[in-house]
Amino acid sequence: MTRPSEVKPREGDLPAALYKDWQVGAEFPELAFTVTPDIVDEYLSVVDGDPANYLIDGRRAAPPTSWPST
Repeated sequence: MTRPSEVKPREGDLPAALYKDWQVGAEFPELAFTVTPDIVDEYLSVVDGDPANYLIDGRRAAPPTSWPST
């Protein structure tokens, strides 16, 4: 299982990741990760979420992620 935290780019890890090297309109390499039902269950358990609240047309959906504002 690939977790999003395992592929989160850090400054200096990827080309164009350094602030001083950023250019407006520059393209970044693809960043792919897998969100599995196990990851969704783990996330819901941490935020005390109810899976019944995350259904789309009767199918299970992953809840949105909240990022800290700081």
